Amino acid sequence: MNKFLLLIFVLLHFSGILRAQDDQGNISINARSSFYLNQRWGWDSAYSDRKQNKFFLRNAQMQIRGNAGKHTRFFFGFDIAQIISKGNDPQNPALLDAAIQYQGFSFVDILLGYDKVCYSRNNQVSFFDSPFWQRAEITGGAFYGRRDIGLTLHKKLFRKKLGLWAGVYSGMGEAILQGLNAPSGKYEYVIRAEYSLPVAVKYRELDESHSVIPIFSAGINGKYCDKSLPAGEIFAGGTTGEFATKVVNGEKYTYGADFSMMWQGFSLQAEIHQLRMQLRDSTDGLLNRLPNSVTKRTVFTGGFFIQGNYFSKKLQSGLSLRYEELNYNDLVAGYFARWGIAACWKPKNSKCMLKAQYFYNLKEETVIDNLNHREQIRVGLQINLK
Repeated sequence: MNKFLLLIFVLLHFSGILRAQDDQGNISINARSSFYLNQRWGWDSAYSDRKQNKFFLRNAQMQIRGNAGKHTRFFFGFDIAQIISKGNDPQNPALLDAAIQYQGFSFVDILLGYDKVCYSRNNQVSFFDSPFWQRAEITGGAFYGRRDIGLTLHKKLFRKKLGLWAGVYSGMGEAILQGLNAPSGKYEYVIRAEYSLPVAVKYRELDESHSVIPIFSAGINGKYCDKSLPAGEIFAGGTTGEFATKVVNGEKYTYGADFSMMWQGFSLQAEIHQLRMQLRDSTDGLLNRLPNSVTKRTVFTGGFFIQGNYFSKKLQSGLSLRYEELNYNDLVAGYFARWGIAACWKPKNSKCMLKAQYFYNLKEETVIDNLNHREQIRVGLQINLK
């Protein structure tokens, strides 16, 4: 609760500053929320835990955006529901962003603070602009940090059709909010390049405006981080992530590519990513107790997804299909695969969207992530007052 009160104080502080700057600053406040019913079935006979069958308040967010002078913008957003529950889920974070952007230079824009990392197109798409309730597993934040604190340089060229990004971050992802850092104190470096034709594409999954001409976008990404642990020590709890890949004792290379298109209500998104981890400790759990002669102390994690969508202006509704695969660890037998379908409906002149999704798990890597269920359905409502 103290954290919640602190955020309210900051909000009021920013509001007071910008109201005093009639000509130099402005502020906009956006509230949005979402809640759903989740139901799973097809359970393993020996598994009795049904806690995921529930009603759930996913978001109760407030976003503050504004200008503090001619060239300076600021971003501040938080989720009250997650702050109260003390959640730090990468897909559903308590702190959305807390950053300042300077656009006074002609050759580059500078973003400083806590925000989304400039890696992956899907990472830039808002949850509220997707018909699905969940991101694909490979981009959901379980394998690498979706948000971090650091410095991002950004430039758009050729009428904003070419976008270039470069960033240096803590490399700890969302765990950096807890003040946790690796003993080595080394950073993570990220680059991204994206090109769109014939105009810049928006970071949305649905083509609600029914683009008159086909719009294409392709991007490539890369991340590098080198963390190390003194002998006998381990990373602080919560820093390595669900599958122990977000921060590793060694070098981690992450690279991927993405593609998207929109035309006449149809849209398509596809991404592929791989993590290559060169570990320092031959007894690291990621090596699955295999000898160095087999593993070379190297582990690969990777996956892809492809998603097709159609939005009907007449019905104010959308339909999406997604297929995804993911190999959690190439040294462990098996891989994860699922397909899903999502539908949404936006009442005309309304700020609400009704969303429903269905997932069917085709395969699972039971040694690492035993899902214990085969099917899932999620139905709910989101409200976005922007």
